[in-house]
Amino acid sequence: MIELVHVTKTFQNSWTALKDISFELEKGEFVFLIGPSGSGKSTILKTIMMEILPDEGLVKVAGFGSDCIKARDVPKLRRKLGVIFQDFKLLPDKTVYENVAFALEVTGAPEKSIHKKSMAALNEVGMSHKRHSFPYQLSGGEQQKSAIARALVNDPFILLADEPTGNVDPAGTLEIIQILKNINAKGTAVLMATHEHELVKKMPHRVIELEAGAIIRDMPGKSHYRRGSHTENE
Repeated sequence: MIELVHVTKTFQNSWTALKDISFELEKGEFVFLIGPSGSGKSTILKTIMMEILPDEGLVKVAGFGSDCIKARDVPKLRRKLGVIFQDFKLLPDKTVYENVAFALEVTGAPEKSIHKKSMAALNEVGMSHKRHSFPYQLSGGEQQKSAIARALVNDPFILLADEPTGNVDPAGTLEIIQILKNINAKGTAVLMATHEHELVKKMPHRVIELEAGAIIRDMPGKSHYRRGSHTENE
Protein backbone atom coordinates (compact mmCIF):
# COMPACT_ATOMS: atom_id res chain seq x y z
CA MET A 1 0.00 0.00 0.00
CA ILE A 2 2.74 2.45 1.07
CA GLU A 3 6.42 1.64 0.97
CA LEU A 4 9.52 3.77 1.54
CA VAL A 5 12.74 2.13 0.36
CA HIS A 6 16.08 3.63 1.45
CA VAL A 7 14.72 7.17 1.22
CA THR A 8 17.12 10.05 1.74
CA LYS A 9 16.28 13.74 1.40
CA THR A 10 18.67 16.66 1.81
CA PHE A 11 17.70 20.32 1.71
CA GLN A 12 20.01 23.15 0.59
CA ASN A 13 22.87 20.67 0.14
CA SER A 14 23.54 20.63 3.87
CA TRP A 15 20.59 19.52 6.04
CA THR A 16 19.68 15.88 5.61
CA ALA A 17 16.06 15.63 6.70
CA LEU A 18 15.72 11.88 6.01
CA LYS A 19 18.50 9.31 6.19
CA ASP A 20 17.99 5.91 4.56
CA ILE A 21 14.34 5.55 5.65
CA SER A 22 12.67 2.21 4.92
CA PHE A 23 9.29 0.94 6.13
CA GLU A 24 5.97 -0.37 4.83
CA LEU A 25 2.41 0.46 5.87
CA GLU A 26 -0.09 -2.31 5.47
CA LYS A 27 -3.76 -1.95 4.61
CA GLY A 28 -5.78 -0.86 7.66
CA GLU A 29 -2.79 -0.23 9.96
CA PHE A 30 -2.71 2.51 12.61
CA VAL A 31 0.86 3.76 13.00
CA PHE A 32 2.31 6.53 15.14
CA LEU A 33 5.29 8.44 13.75
CA ILE A 34 7.03 10.01 16.74
CA GLY A 35 10.10 12.10 17.40
CA PRO A 36 11.08 15.66 18.37
CA SER A 37 10.62 18.67 16.11
CA GLY A 38 12.99 18.45 13.16
CA SER A 39 13.29 14.67 13.32
CA GLY A 40 11.72 14.18 9.89
CA LYS A 41 8.08 13.35 10.64
CA SER A 42 6.52 15.99 8.39
CA THR A 43 9.06 15.32 5.65
CA ILE A 44 8.00 11.67 5.54
CA LEU A 45 4.36 12.70 5.18
CA LYS A 46 5.29 15.10 2.37
CA THR A 47 7.14 12.35 0.52
CA ILE A 48 4.06 10.12 0.76
CA MET A 49 1.97 12.98 -0.69
CA MET A 50 4.68 13.42 -3.36
CA GLU A 51 4.90 17.07 -2.32
CA ILE A 52 8.62 16.47 -2.21
CA LEU A 53 10.59 13.73 -3.93
CA PRO A 54 13.54 11.86 -2.40
CA ASP A 55 17.10 12.47 -3.54
CA GLU A 56 17.78 8.77 -3.12
CA GLY A 57 15.52 5.77 -2.70
CA LEU A 58 11.90 5.18 -3.69
CA VAL A 59 8.44 6.00 -2.35
CA LYS A 60 5.57 3.81 -3.57
CA VAL A 61 1.98 4.82 -2.81
CA ALA A 62 -1.17 3.22 -4.25
CA GLY A 63 0.51 2.22 -7.49
CA PHE A 64 2.44 5.48 -7.94
CA GLY A 65 6.24 5.66 -7.62
CA SER A 66 8.35 8.70 -6.80
CA ASP A 67 10.78 7.67 -9.52
CA CYS A 68 8.29 8.01 -12.35
CA ILE A 69 5.22 9.97 -11.22
CA LYS A 70 4.24 12.77 -13.58
CA ALA A 71 3.04 16.17 -12.38
CA ARG A 72 -0.43 15.56 -13.84
CA ASP A 73 -0.76 12.38 -11.73
CA VAL A 74 -0.01 14.00 -8.36
CA PRO A 75 -3.61 15.29 -7.90
CA LYS A 76 -4.88 11.77 -8.71
CA LEU A 77 -2.65 10.35 -5.98
CA ARG A 78 -3.70 12.96 -3.43
CA ARG A 79 -7.38 12.21 -3.98
CA LYS A 80 -6.61 8.75 -2.63
CA LEU A 81 -5.18 10.28 0.57
CA GLY A 82 -6.82 12.15 3.43
CA VAL A 83 -4.56 14.76 5.04
CA ILE A 84 -5.06 16.44 8.43
CA PHE A 85 -2.86 19.32 9.59
CA GLN A 86 -2.05 20.82 12.98
CA ASP A 87 -3.37 24.24 11.93
CA PHE A 88 -6.55 22.80 10.37
CA LYS A 89 -6.28 24.75 7.06
CA LEU A 90 -10.02 25.38 6.90
CA LEU A 91 -11.14 28.09 4.48
CA PRO A 92 -12.21 30.96 6.78
CA ASP A 93 -14.90 32.35 4.46
CA LYS A 94 -16.71 29.00 4.11
CA THR A 95 -18.94 27.19 6.58
CA VAL A 96 -18.07 23.79 7.97
CA TYR A 97 -20.31 22.14 5.38
CA GLU A 98 -18.85 24.24 2.54
CA ASN A 99 -15.30 23.35 3.60
CA VAL A 100 -16.09 19.65 3.42
CA ALA A 101 -18.11 19.91 0.21
CA PHE A 102 -15.34 21.92 -1.48
CA ALA A 103 -13.04 18.89 -1.33
CA LEU A 104 -15.55 17.08 -3.57
CA GLU A 105 -16.40 20.05 -5.77
CA VAL A 106 -12.82 20.36 -7.01
CA THR A 107 -12.98 16.75 -8.22
CA GLY A 108 -16.09 17.46 -10.31
CA ALA A 109 -18.38 15.23 -8.21
CA PRO A 110 -22.13 15.51 -8.90
CA GLU A 111 -24.04 17.89 -6.61
CA LYS A 112 -26.30 15.16 -5.23
CA SER A 113 -23.28 13.05 -4.33
CA ILE A 114 -21.54 16.04 -2.75
CA HIS A 115 -24.37 16.66 -0.29
CA LYS A 116 -24.77 13.00 0.65
CA LYS A 117 -21.05 12.38 1.16
CA SER A 118 -20.43 15.67 2.98
CA MET A 119 -23.21 15.02 5.48
CA ALA A 120 -22.04 11.43 6.00
CA ALA A 121 -18.50 12.67 6.78
CA LEU A 122 -19.81 15.32 9.18
CA ASN A 123 -21.99 12.77 10.93
CA GLU A 124 -19.01 10.45 11.33
CA VAL A 125 -17.05 13.06 13.28
CA GLY A 126 -20.06 14.42 15.18
CA MET A 127 -20.12 17.82 13.48
CA SER A 128 -23.36 17.79 11.45
CA HIS A 129 -24.99 20.14 13.98
CA LYS A 130 -22.25 22.71 13.32
CA ARG A 131 -22.44 22.53 9.53
CA HIS A 132 -23.60 26.15 9.14
CA SER A 133 -20.89 27.53 11.45
CA PHE A 134 -17.74 29.30 10.25
CA PRO A 135 -14.30 28.21 11.49
CA TYR A 136 -13.90 31.26 13.75
CA GLN A 137 -17.03 30.18 15.63
CA LEU A 138 -15.56 26.79 16.54
CA SER A 139 -13.19 25.55 19.23
CA GLY A 140 -9.86 24.05 18.22
CA GLY A 141 -11.24 20.54 18.64
CA GLU A 142 -14.30 21.36 16.53
CA GLN A 143 -12.12 22.84 13.80
CA GLN A 144 -9.99 19.70 13.75
CA LYS A 145 -13.06 17.46 13.60
CA SER A 146 -14.27 19.51 10.64
CA ALA A 147 -10.87 19.07 8.99
CA ILE A 148 -11.08 15.31 9.56
CA ALA A 149 -14.50 15.26 7.88
CA ARG A 150 -13.00 17.09 4.90
CA ALA A 151 -10.17 14.55 4.75
CA LEU A 152 -12.64 11.65 4.87
CA VAL A 153 -15.09 12.85 2.25
CA ASN A 154 -13.19 11.38 -0.72
CA ASP A 155 -13.08 7.90 0.91
CA PRO A 156 -9.26 7.78 1.20
CA PHE A 157 -7.48 4.50 1.87
CA ILE A 158 -5.25 6.26 4.42
CA LEU A 159 -5.36 9.34 6.65
CA LEU A 160 -2.08 11.22 7.07
CA ALA A 161 -2.30 13.25 10.27
CA ASP A 162 0.46 15.78 10.98
CA GLU A 163 0.34 16.69 14.69
CA PRO A 164 -3.49 16.70 14.61
CA THR A 165 -3.80 17.39 18.36
CA GLY A 166 -1.14 20.10 18.51
CA ASN A 167 -3.68 22.96 18.76
CA VAL A 168 -6.34 21.08 20.72
CA ASP A 169 -6.95 20.98 24.49
CA PRO A 170 -6.62 17.66 26.41
CA ALA A 171 -10.33 16.83 26.24
CA GLY A 172 -10.37 17.60 22.53
CA THR A 173 -7.25 15.50 22.03
CA LEU A 174 -8.93 12.41 23.45
CA GLU A 175 -11.94 13.04 21.24
CA ILE A 176 -9.79 13.40 18.12
CA ILE A 177 -7.91 10.19 18.91
CA GLN A 178 -11.17 8.31 19.43
CA ILE A 179 -12.47 9.54 16.07
CA LEU A 180 -9.27 8.37 14.36
CA LYS A 181 -9.57 4.98 16.08
CA ASN A 182 -13.17 4.64 14.90
CA ILE A 183 -12.17 5.53 11.34
CA ASN A 184 -9.35 3.00 11.48
CA ALA A 185 -11.70 0.32 12.80
CA LYS A 186 -13.74 0.70 9.61
CA GLY A 187 -10.68 -0.14 7.49
CA THR A 188 -8.97 3.18 6.77
CA ALA A 189 -5.26 3.18 7.57
CA VAL A 190 -3.92 6.00 9.77
CA LEU A 191 -0.38 7.39 9.91
CA MET A 192 -0.20 9.98 12.67
CA ALA A 193 2.85 12.14 13.31
CA THR A 194 3.09 13.38 16.89
CA HIS A 195 5.58 14.39 19.55
CA GLU A 196 3.18 13.47 22.38
CA HIS A 197 4.93 10.38 23.75
CA GLU A 198 2.62 10.03 26.75
CA LEU A 199 -0.38 9.80 24.45
CA VAL A 200 1.30 7.15 22.31
CA LYS A 201 2.20 5.04 25.36
CA LYS A 202 -1.49 4.54 26.09
CA MET A 203 -2.25 3.19 22.62
CA PRO A 204 -1.75 -0.37 21.35
CA HIS A 205 -0.58 0.62 17.88
CA ARG A 206 2.70 0.34 15.99
CA VAL A 207 5.24 3.10 16.69
CA ILE A 208 7.98 4.32 14.34
CA GLU A 209 10.38 6.62 16.16
CA LEU A 210 12.65 9.10 14.39
CA GLU A 211 15.72 10.95 15.54
CA ALA A 212 17.70 13.34 13.34
CA GLY A 213 16.04 11.97 10.21
CA ALA A 214 16.68 8.29 10.91
CA ILE A 215 14.46 5.50 12.24
CA ILE A 216 15.72 4.45 15.66
CA ARG A 217 12.78 2.20 16.56
CA ASP A 218 9.97 0.39 14.76
CA MET A 219 7.91 -1.24 17.47
CA PRO A 220 4.83 -3.30 16.62
CA GLY A 221 1.46 -2.71 18.22
CA LYS A 222 0.21 -5.21 20.76
CA SER A 223 -1.94 -7.03 18.22
CA HIS A 224 1.12 -7.53 16.01
CA TYR A 225 3.06 -9.34 18.72
CA ARG A 226 0.63 -12.23 18.40
CA ARG A 227 0.76 -12.27 14.62
CA GLY A 228 4.48 -11.61 14.35
CA SER A 229 3.89 -9.15 11.49
CA HIS A 230 6.77 -6.89 12.51
CA THR A 231 9.94 -7.08 14.49
CA GLU A 232 11.21 -4.52 16.91
CA ASN A 233 14.48 -2.82 16.09
CA GLU A 234 16.08 -0.82 18.83
